[in-house]
Amino acid sequence: MKRPFEDVQPPGLVALIDKEQLAHKLELRVGEVVSHAQQVGFPRPVAYFRGRILWDEAAVDLWLGERADARQGDL
Repeated sequence: MKRPFEDVQPPGLVALIDKEQLAHKLELRVGEVVSHAQQVGFPRPVAYFRGRILWDEAAVDLWLGERADARQGDL
């Protein structure tokens, strides 16, 4: 007989980025990140650790890809 927990998969690793890393990825100044992150559709922060707000890097990358695709569609 199978135990119920045998079918449960452990959660995958998530890469988290802070405000400084997000600024580098978005090519912004650190002070501009907060206002930029308030745009409609931008991924919400997923964690707060030692005084730092953290975003899921994969979600930010997906948002950047969707934004790039939207720009190409406008051309």
